[in-house]
Amino acid sequence: MDVPLVTRVLSHETFEDGMSSAFEVEGNSTLANGILILDDPVVSGSSSADGYASIRSTFDVKERTGYLTLFRTSPKSVFSIGASFDGLVPWFAITERNGTFFLRWSGEGSGYKDALKLQHQPETWYYFLFWLNSHDIIEGRIWEKDHSEVNTSFMLIIGEEYLPIRQLEYSADVAGGRIEIDEFQELEFSD
Repeated sequence: MDVPLVTRVLSHETFEDGMSSAFEVEGNSTLANGILILDDPVVSGSSSADGYASIRSTFDVKERTGYLTLFRTSPKSVFSIGASFDGLVPWFAITERNGTFFLRWSGEGSGYKDALKLQHQPETWYYFLFWLNSHDIIEGRIWEKDHSEVNTSFMLIIGEEYLPIRQLEYSADVAGGRIEIDEFQELEFSD
């Protein structure tokens, strides 16, 4: 699967000079050296019992638009990066299970959808890009920042019962450990 050609950056968050009001942050977070750090240490022994830290923003869905995140995690982090649509289901996210990136899905046939054939290495920077390809297909790619040949792609059919999609809520969450986000971009693609 080819990544569409980017024609314009619609919004760009680098976290260099604070954070724009377009993003809402919950939980324990800090800005350091242009990186947003979402930190949720596991103190009880169970990541689900200790809360979470997250970043969220809502975007109007436009044709030929994608969303790019540059991130890395600490070892043994419990995290997800993805989107929900129109404030309801479905939602999808990438996460990690047993050292492999997985695609999670909350629509019909929900749960862990697919192993994405890319090993997740903590402390490694990854780009995660997703876009609505047509009115009912989400496509995406994950690749190592310094080794673009180390990558994987995915395609997810949303289903007619959830259409039309008018808004998406982007989110990055950590329920245990740490996720660092270096930048976020909303991109416009060519036809």
